[in-house]
Amino acid sequence: MASATPNLLAVDDTLGAALIGFSLSCVGFGIHSLQTFSYFQRYPGDKWFYKSLVAALWILDLIHSIFVGHTIYNLVIINYAKPLSLITGDIVWSLSAQIAIGALLGSLVKLCFTMRVWRFSSRNIWVTGFLVTTIIGQMGAALAFTIMSFRYNKFPLLFHLKVYATAALSLGAATDIMTAAALAYYLHHLRTGFKRSDSLITALTVYAVNTGALTSALSIITMVMYNVYTSSNFYFMAVYFVLIKLYSISFMCTLNTRRVHRGRGTDRENTTSQGPVNSGNIYMVHHRSTSHRVPQKMQSSVSQTKSQLAIGVHHEVSVMVDDDLESAKGSESPMIASPPRSYHRPYADAAAPGFAI
Repeated sequence: MASATPNLLAVDDTLGAALIGFSLSCVGFGIHSLQTFSYFQRYPGDKWFYKSLVAALWILDLIHSIFVGHTIYNLVIINYAKPLSLITGDIVWSLSAQIAIGALLGSLVKLCFTMRVWRFSSRNIWVTGFLVTTIIGQMGAALAFTIMSFRYNKFPLLFHLKVYATAALSLGAATDIMTAAALAYYLHHLRTGFKRSDSLITALTVYAVNTGALTSALSIITMVMYNVYTSSNFYFMAVYFVLIKLYSISFMCTLNTRRVHRGRGTDRENTTSQGPVNSGNIYMVHHRSTSHRVPQKMQSSVSQTKSQLAIGVHHEVSVMVDDDLESAKGSESPMIASPPRSYHRPYADAAAPGFAI
């Protein structure tokens, strides 16, 4: 403990780092609040579940910000000009409590992203079950750290809690990486070869990978700083404050970018061409083949029929089937059919509000 005394007395690396982390977390909370306001303005028709989830995350983020602010006030104002309080004084309760609040917020966001994996993987219970297990493990380790921090309630004693901190942060980083990898893998298998749908899949994949990479990187940085510099500075504390805000921001970005991708498959667009007949939800199934050509007479018939129909378009489905094309050679009527659910369901899942639970 004696060797830690001069290190913790370095105000720039302790109080200064904590204050900078708090300032950045306030910026993050402001961004989260703006996104929350935008969500309720843009999506008033969303289900109550999604609205409740958004409200709950904002309240948790608010509580986390209040606890962090109380911690900084205690360190900087109440103990002003008392540097020895960092060594002899007790750790303020709000610093320990904010860890549990942050872990709860992060776990909720991770569970939402895990539900996306569940949908895109065709409900693969093994993959999603493993992710849920790691999330529960992270939450348990974070709660254990919070409880034990009330026992070892002095900064020089925090090294006793390295096992809990390492477990929570490493599980958090692993969950983020595995979730991003799973989403990228299953989204890749949804590619159809058509530009419109593939551009959506590419955008979703890039976003998932970037989000997972950023949050996992901050988790690893926090873990390394905690294990190496616990007795000399509070940089780990500053990074953790910001990490919690990134989880809430990433969740809200996922909700609020649905209209940005409108027309690329994330939101359903209903367009109706006028005509004497209203056929409801009709899908044109285009058959393509590299070894056969559609007769010119058949193409002319399709063109004439399309002008006589009022087609409500939800999704354009293009199906490559050579065998069906062979059987269609002898027919001059257009092939109009309702597509199987399996063809447009993945995009409906991507389009659904929130995470389509």
